[in-house]
Amino acid sequence: MGTRTSTSHCKDVTTSNVGTINNLSNLTTDLDNMTYAIFPWKGSSKPQVVFLGFNHTDIPDEAVIVSYTIRLKHALRGAATTQITSRIASIRKYSGGSVAAEAQTGQTLGDAGKSEKSTSFITSDYSKTYNNAELLNLAATDINKPYNSGSKSGLAWAAEYQNTSILTYDGRIYCVISSIVWHIPATGISVTPDSLLLTKGDTVTLSAAITPSNSTDNISWSSSDSNIASVSGAGIISAKAAGTAVITATTESGVSASCVVTVRETVNVTISSLINASVSPGAGVYIKGDTINFTFTPNNGYILGSVKIGGSVISNFGNPLSYSQSLTLSADIDLSAEVVPATPYVTERHTRERISDKPGYEKSVVTYSSDMAYTEAEIRKTLPGHPKGRGIGELLHAESETVPANAERSHDIYHHHLATDGDYVVSVYVKNLFGVWSG
Repeated sequence: MGTRTSTSHCKDVTTSNVGTINNLSNLTTDLDNMTYAIFPWKGSSKPQVVFLGFNHTDIPDEAVIVSYTIRLKHALRGAATTQITSRIASIRKYSGGSVAAEAQTGQTLGDAGKSEKSTSFITSDYSKTYNNAELLNLAATDINKPYNSGSKSGLAWAAEYQNTSILTYDGRIYCVISSIVWHIPATGISVTPDSLLLTKGDTVTLSAAITPSNSTDNISWSSSDSNIASVSGAGIISAKAAGTAVITATTESGVSASCVVTVRETVNVTISSLINASVSPGAGVYIKGDTINFTFTPNNGYILGSVKIGGSVISNFGNPLSYSQSLTLSADIDLSAEVVPATPYVTERHTRERISDKPGYEKSVVTYSSDMAYTEAEIRKTLPGHPKGRGIGELLHAESETVPANAERSHDIYHHHLATDGDYVVSVYVKNLFGVWSG
């Protein structure tokens, strides 16, 4: 149990007795800084009672008292010819101006067992602890006020001492210390957060707030299934396996609050090959069972040639500039993609190297194909050694039609297409589905 201890030296001393008190000296402080009262007394063997007051004003009103400990010292001094015995007969409790039941009989401490003939002091030292039930279950409000010797309000102890001789002796009672152990029970507790969604391997620290805020209760943490989620004494959760566990914080007073922890399994998404392309989202740890849309995108100047998802290969793309697929992740999976240059490559064959108006040399047939589907084509002529390319030189033929990749087309070029006889370079250019012309 989380407890606190209030400690106090006696603050006031008064006396009463069932016989006669001849004299009460002023309070004195001994070498150990302990307060004591001196009672020169003779002619009676009746017990003497001294009230020892204590200030325990640091105990809150809402505190519950657990136990009390009182320590006293007693000393007697007689004559060299007189046998005396040092003894504290009992300790009694007073509170709120009333005398508790045990004050009628006292709590017997026992004899000191010291008896001698001497003018020197013989001493006894007693310490006794009472639980609150023995002291009639005092409340904090009974004892957390300064002791008043006049009204005997607040907490005080009555220490009774008695000699065994009717001869003259000196008696001293040392007020040493009073300790009260108390605690403030919790009436409520909250845990933040009250639910968590974790993945295996995660660690999270929960926080707990106790009501009232000055409660002395300690908190213990527990898990309904430590194989799924364990918790340390500091409220640190460790997610261990898929499932649900309830983490509970419990005070010593028995109030509790919980956090429901759900732990999910994970899968790993890896990327083994991805050059001149990207995929979003990328490699990482994902929640098993989640559906993720992965998008593959080639870098500028490239198009997707193929995409591999796990064991499946995709190579027929409606748009090779972007490909997306939604995957429900049930196990680890690897992603990869291959790209190819985005510029189409044209293959040409010519039936004749030269064209003229001579019989048999009037035309040449150009046969061409592209490694990519295309929508437009141009046939142009340029002079040898001069720059060539789409839009350069004389346009001999143009067409607009979607042609599949690797499909061959042919076109006849006659000599009258040429302005003059001579050597010319005839080239074919196509524009693919993405608007890129061959070089």
